[in-house]
This record gives sequence, structure tokens and C-alpha cells, in this order.
Amino acid sequence: MKHLPIISFTLIVLMGSCGQVEDKTAVAPKTDSIVLVKAKDTLSSMNKHSDTLTKKFIEDTLMTIKEVKQKNDFIDSLTNHKHGISFMIDKPNIENKAYYIAVGYNKKLRFETFYNFYINPTNKQITIDDAFSGERLTLDAWRKTENYSLGK
Repeated sequence: MKHLPIISFTLIVLMGSCGQVEDKTAVAPKTDSIVLVKAKDTLSSMNKHSDTLTKKFIEDTLMTIKEVKQKNDFIDSLTNHKHGISFMIDKPNIENKAYYIAVGYNKKLRFETFYNFYINPTNKQITIDDAFSGERLTLDAWRKTENYSLGK
């Protein structure tokens, strides 16, 4: 009996807070998402208009690659048509004149990278990091490697 007020108060507080839990997880749009990540040593910063055009060019270019399309279809199917492939983009820096793009699935807790592409904005050349050799290859050279089927 002595502890009844303390137990009652604790139960009231716990019951009162049960309905106040908010789900703050955001549902990603079905469309492809692009995240622009600023590299530490960027060249002169681009204006908003050219930045948008560059992101659009990168997205359109990468979506023409058959392996990226296949992964997009896989994610779309896996998530019941709620999510698509995602891109994380680093602007070119002083050492590297190409944009770095991580292509993958933006899960709730982490970004799962499928491919690491580089696009040179000057000559529009696309290269990819080969996960097995550690080399940066053209798409044709990458597709001819013996480990190509393992990364698909």
C-alpha cells in the first residue's frame, strides 16, 4: 500500500506516452533520387542552374546503362514499386576531373553501393571501378572482365 501512489504514477506516465510515438522515417519517392555530396576540395562552385543540369545529365546518362536499369528494376520490384535506384554524386576535385557517382539502393539504415562510376564532364567519358581488380575501366573493358558476371 505504501508504494501504490508511486506505481500508479509510473503506470499513468507510461500509458500516457504510448500514443505519442511518432514515426519519423521518410518514405523515399519512387523516382530515382540524387544526392549531391560536396567534395572537400571542389573546383569553383557551380551555380544552381548548371548544377541541376549536371545532375540531370548524370541521371539520364547512367539510366541508359543496362546494368543500372536492371538494378533499378530489381529495387522497384523488391520495394513493391516504392523506390528506385539512387545516386550519390561527388563534384570533381583538383586531383580528379570527373564526377564520382555511387549507384545503389538507399535503404532505411544505410546506402548499399552497387557500382562506382566516374563521368568526365569535358569528354563525357564514363568509367567504372572494378571491384575485383581495383582499376578504373571503361564500360566495354569492364564487361569483358572474367569477374563481370559476379558484379551484376
